Amino acid sequence: MLNKVLLVDDDRICLRLLEYWLINTSFARELIPFTDGKQAFEYLKSNADAPIEQAPNLIFLDLDMPEMTGWEFIKIFPIHFPHLLNQTKIVVISSTMDTKDIEDFELNPLVIKFIMKPLNKSGLNELKTNPELEGFFKNNHSCFLDTIT
Repeated sequence: MLNKVLLVDDDRICLRLLEYWLINTSFARELIPFTDGKQAFEYLKSNADAPIEQAPNLIFLDLDMPEMTGWEFIKIFPIHFPHLLNQTKIVVISSTMDTKDIEDFELNPLVIKFIMKPLNKSGLNELKTNPELEGFFKNNHSCFLDTIT
């Protein structure tokens, strides 16, 4: 199980659905939702002096948002938070059908996965086996995701 996950999506329905899936599958101990990239950036900035163990393990990040897009967030993340690059992974979750966007994110070293909205059981199972995250789930022998439809 992950310790802390940031959820960044301006679509409140998608945000609530993401929270629902993550809560009901015991995917993370703490979920912190934001409705735009700027809010998430400010949160990280205000917690920059906290011990690295308190940093988020994962950020679910939408692309198209007001204030600060997912693209903008990913561009400034390594500049402002280089100390988090080994600790905090990014999953882009978007409804974009633009193959160029998808390819760009799949090649971006900060992004460990691109998932089409809405997140579902299959997407969560894939994340659990991602080499960047699987260590958080290795000792979980129960298959809680199989019981959720």
